[in-house]
Formats: sequence, structure tokens, C-alpha cells
Amino acid sequence: MREPDRRLLWGRAAGRCSICNTPLSQGATEAGDLDTPIADEAHIVGAKPGSARFRTLSDLERDGYENRILLCPSDHRLIDRQPEAWPEERLRQVKGEHEAKMRRRTDDADATEPFPVFRPEPFEMPPLYSGKAIADVIGGAGLHQFEYDDPKNADQRDATRAFITAASDWMDVWDVIGTDGRFDVDENMNDLNTDLHAVGLVAFGAQTSVKVDFWGSESRMQLAAIWIRRIDLIAEEERSGAEPPPPSGDGVAE
Repeated sequence: MREPDRRLLWGRAAGRCSICNTPLSQGATEAGDLDTPIADEAHIVGAKPGSARFRTLSDLERDGYENRILLCPSDHRLIDRQPEAWPEERLRQVKGEHEAKMRRRTDDADATEPFPVFRPEPFEMPPLYSGKAIADVIGGAGLHQFEYDDPKNADQRDATRAFITAASDWMDVWDVIGTDGRFDVDENMNDLNTDLHAVGLVAFGAQTSVKVDFWGSESRMQLAAIWIRRIDLIAEEERSGAEPPPPSGDGVAE
């Protein structure tokens, strides 16, 4: 399964079983064990002759997002042992309904019950020169604030968009990708960081703790803050002695 399809599957299902809605990761233990995904990226149309709901598909169709459904191991066994009760059409309907429900929950929360993040105390945002440094900023954070200078051309715009999109996507699935997946994050973000440098941009960032008001109950969460800056603007500020403008975030959780 291609990594973009995997991220899409996990993100749209919100890391929960599409049938029973069970969360599909087990948190780290006091003994030092890592967070562990307990999900199956099940095929809707079976992968090979003799498997449940098998019909001929191309390799790309068979292993792509459209032919996968995120399930707990118990429900995966159920649909494969009872294929007559769980035909292809029913599974596609269940998947669509579950993803729509997860999307509505997020939309409703954003629209009617926002929770403000108290503006953090000033903190240093050093340049991020490697994929590992970027992964250390986004890894495990529950909130993000991604800022960028106005791009001066299409290349800068495209590189900025690709970087921010990937960083946001990796944040969404961080808790379930495991150790091997985190090496993928390092490699992917390193490539995108190289693309930034090639068009005259550099990313600065850090992870910090912020206070969050959850409808009257105060808590703390980790915020991943990244600011993509134009190298020519940084040089201008250094020549003039001007202070760089602060990021324009409004202090609302994202």
C-alpha cells in the first residue's frame, strides 16, 4: 500500500475501526513499550483468488485507498469469514458512513465549540536542517501552527504547500505509524526540506507546551510550531536591523 493512501485511510477513519469505532492504537506502557497500532488495513475486494469478495483488479486498484477499509482485527476476521453478510457494497457503504461521521464530528467541533489556545510564552524557533529535526517538532504534538512568508513565485508557493501538507498529514498518523514509519517521516520531510532550500526558503520550528481551555476545563497540550521563511527577507532584516514579524497565528487550536 502506498504511503499517501495509507495516510488517507488512517486520517479519514480518525484512527478508529470503521465498523465498531474502537480506537486502533495502544498507548505506550510504563515498562517502556512504544505506542502500537492494532489495526488491519483490510481489503474490501480480496487480494487473491479464493479470498473474500475477490474479483480481478489492477495492482494499483487492489492496494489503493479505495479498496481498503480500516478495521480492528476482530471485525477483519468477521468480514472475511462471513463474506455473504459483508459484500463489497455493504463494506463501501460502512466505510463511507464512518468517514463522514468522523468528518462531521471535526466540522461540528470547529464550527460551534472552538477551544482557544492561550498564546504561549516566547520560545526559540531554530532552523530545521534535517528531516529528523522536523520530525522531532511534529512528533506527538496535538496542535499545530504553521506559518510562512508570502511566496514570491510559484516555485516557493508549491514547495511551501507540499511541506506544510506533508507535516500536517504525518502529525495526523504519528501515533499509529510505529518506529519504522518514523524513519519514513525523516526521509520524506528531509526531501521536502531540500526542496525548500532549492527555492530560497528555510524552515524554523520548535515544539512547545501551551495551555488549552476545553470548554472551561484548562489543560496543556504540545504545539508544533513551524515558520517557513524567505531567505531574501531574512537577509533584508539583518541588513536593516529590523526585528522579524511575529507569526500571525491567532491562538486558536488547529
